[in-house]
Formats: sequence, structure tokens, C-alpha cells
Amino acid sequence: MFDSVNTLFYKNLPYKLADLLGITLFARYSYAVAIANSLPVNSFAELIAYAKQRPGEVNYVQLGVASTQNLLAKQLEASESRSSLVCAQTAE
Repeated sequence: MFDSVNTLFYKNLPYKLADLLGITLFARYSYAVAIANSLPVNSFAELIAYAKQRPGEVNYVQLGVASTQNLLAKQLEASESRSSLVCAQTAE
């Protein structure tokens, strides 16, 4: 997801990602997906299939726009899974 924030927020950047060279890994994060135990799924693949069968009904929460959780969810939404996840607003 190198430079993913800028490419999402700015339509015309003065550079191309191909012009840049990553020289080090600054940080690595691990993420978990937690679901209500009332959902009839037992794996991430089953969760995606469940969401596909119910477009617009499966919600997720994240820390805010442009957070890594938000970017990962947007990437999942745009992927071939086409999961139809909906971001639920959280209280600040």
C-alpha cells in the first residue's frame, strides 16, 4: 500500500509511483477481523461470501478516514471479492 493515501486523495500527483524507490520497511502491522458470534460464519472466506449475499447489510468500523484500517477495508471493497461492506460511523 505504498503511498496509498496520496493516490486516494489527490487526482493529479506531480509524480508517479514508478518514480519512487522504497528503501526500508518503516513499520509492519498485524490486523485481526473480529465478528459477532451470532454470525453464521467460521472463516474470513465465509464472511466475504456472507457479505456478498447481503449487499449493504454487513457493517465494519474503523478509526477514521485514511486510517490504515479504512484503507484496508477500501482495498477489500475494491478487490475482486466485491464484498459490499458498509462503514458504520463511530462516535468520537
